[in-house]
Amino acid sequence: MLTALFLLAGLVQSQTVIRTEVRLVNLTVTAADASTGKLIADLAREDLEILEDGTPQKIEYFSRSADVELSLGLVMDVSGSQEKFFDRHRRDIQAFLRSTLGQQDRAMLAGFANSVRLVQDFTGSSEAIVRSAGEYRKHPSEYPLLGPRIRRDLGSAVYDGMYHTIAEKLAQVERGRRALLLFSDGEDNASAHHMMEVLEAAQDSDVVIFGVHYLEEKGPSSGRNVYGRSVMRRLAADTGGEYFEATDDLREAFRKIGAQLRGSYQVAYRSSNTERPGAFRNVTVSSKRPGVRLRHRSGYFVK
Repeated sequence: MLTALFLLAGLVQSQTVIRTEVRLVNLTVTAADASTGKLIADLAREDLEILEDGTPQKIEYFSRSADVELSLGLVMDVSGSQEKFFDRHRRDIQAFLRSTLGQQDRAMLAGFANSVRLVQDFTGSSEAIVRSAGEYRKHPSEYPLLGPRIRRDLGSAVYDGMYHTIAEKLAQVERGRRALLLFSDGEDNASAHHMMEVLEAAQDSDVVIFGVHYLEEKGPSSGRNVYGRSVMRRLAADTGGEYFEATDDLREAFRKIGAQLRGSYQVAYRSSNTERPGAFRNVTVSSKRPGVRLRHRSGYFVK
């Protein structure tokens, strides 16, 4: 009997399976000629190499972004001098959405001053986005909150606007590309979240951030202006997006953003590193072709 028990214990032990989760890491990669800045539209899987913390990774998925549905979050700052921005550029924004959104693509709009509101949920209609933006400015308190209801005094919740748009809307999209376009001066004084939380949320869900920095007043920049610019540049650079200074004519900025959204690549690999949960992993994508500059997120945090 004792021998049988030992045999049974050995059988159970031999059937024990140790499971480790191997994460599929998705990347949005934009390729441009290093000399001219012109986007490169004919890269192949074989042209790319991926390193995670210096270790080569095998590319398992490669596609052009135009073949993958896009979920785009627009985040509009309506605090103080920012409130007139959308009205002034209404036509350019609508033209940008019309040219960027394909039949399978969707966009949504969040607005914020010292609280964050869902102005328009995901839709394929550029007209609905622009129409909702105009109505929101008339009656902002009638729109549902994004994020918890907390007490805030006057101010601008830039980080909360981005964080809750990512966490509650973009991160919930099960497939396809995700991008966020922020219209703001980047100056935050009312958020419960901070810049690194926004960056971690974006990198975790592979949300590419584009920023359009807008200032109503002209003249020398203040310290807060400089800080706002640096925040928007950092968030764009570390997620594979780009930062633009707003001018009276935004058509060129919108053309470049639209071209990148349509002309980038979707790449995925399964990380060979199954250790160090909670750590940040650096990701580097390089091209075997000479003279190619690549833009992508700088890495991700392991959950």
